[in-house]
Amino acid sequence: MKHPWALYRQDRNLTQQQVANQLGIERLSVIRFEQGMFNHINTETLTELAHLYGRDPDELLEVYQQYQAAQRQEFAATHSQWRDILRNYEGLLHPLIHYREHYELTRNGLCKELCLDYGPIAEYENNKQRAIPEILRTVSEEMHWDYTGLESAVIEWRASGRSSQSGRIN
Repeated sequence: MKHPWALYRQDRNLTQQQVANQLGIERLSVIRFEQGMFNHINTETLTELAHLYGRDPDELLEVYQQYQAAQRQEFAATHSQWRDILRNYEGLLHPLIHYREHYELTRNGLCKELCLDYGPIAEYENNKQRAIPEILRTVSEEMHWDYTGLESAVIEWRASGRSSQSGRIN
């Protein structure tokens, strides 16, 4: 499914680079907008995009959130819940990395499919963030998944000492 913002941009015959230049941001940010990977969008940026695309800022935000919800529901329909893959997990990798690798997903691939900001997921997988990222909790709840399966696997992985044995930062 193509993100509505990409369609709006194309309707205006704009490239991602042209949008980035007009907003004074990197092209990668425009790409991430069109993948739904930002949890929060700066009001000023949203207003400028709305002007560029000839849309209302509220409409832009609404279709952005609808896109995220649709992507997440598609993921939930095609992937097993955290607990199903992580039940009795005893590996050395962070349990979320194990989950991703089960589905042959890169970190960026998981973030793209779930419309998640990459940063908090990277910190969590690198064991730099102790608690499950709030956005991952929220997304799990939106998909009607119990995030405690992931949370419990991570707690057990840390308590067992396997987290210090992994030596792998992905």
